[in-house]
Amino acid sequence: MSSSNPDAWNPDKFIKNFRSTLETYEKEHPHWRIEVLVSLIGRGLLGLKQHIEDPNKTGITWDNPFVELHYPVEWDWNAPQAEGIISARPITGKFTPQNTADAETTRKTIGEIMVRHLNTLALQGFTNHVWLEKHKGQENLTPILSAELCEELDAIKNKRERQDALNQLARPFSIGAALIDYGDKEFKNGARVTSISACCSVWDTVLPVTNTHSGISGGVRQNSSN
Repeated sequence: MSSSNPDAWNPDKFIKNFRSTLETYEKEHPHWRIEVLVSLIGRGLLGLKQHIEDPNKTGITWDNPFVELHYPVEWDWNAPQAEGIISARPITGKFTPQNTADAETTRKTIGEIMVRHLNTLALQGFTNHVWLEKHKGQENLTPILSAELCEELDAIKNKRERQDALNQLARPFSIGAALIDYGDKEFKNGARVTSISACCSVWDTVLPVTNTHSGISGGVRQNSSN
């Protein structure tokens, strides 16, 4: 959107600035997806801890440390669609006259949008480009797949096999953790654990601490297993 009035607020320059900043960041951080993953691990463990310590949450304890978390992504529900295929438009941020009122506010806005944008992009790869549709006031989650994945599922004629394939595609993205046995060694609070101390037996206990589905770009279609 442009305006002939040079003093009129125009989002184009902020979008251009965002794209330039994003491009520079990705060049300086070629392994940014790993950085996002580390961040998700931290947020997932924090979410797990909060659920365990919340007296209103039942069934999630230190003896049963499993929690499923969703990453919400705003969606443009007015995107055009034809024959069940929707032109996907996830919204990772918006520029307004208020959040671009001055240079400092603009930098903060771009930073916040970048975090959501990079999280969404990384999560697409972690979750097979599958996202879950949830409407306000409803508990049911409907799997939404790319048009290409829908075509692959449609090619499976057996209903049970098709449902199994869908379940596999939409399975949670699980971050694993393990119990570490340090033996009888004593530790001081806040003291760094040495690499020698860390060499110990590990129990194969996997904790799926986060299940995150995000919006995707490109054509998508609501899938049905019928």
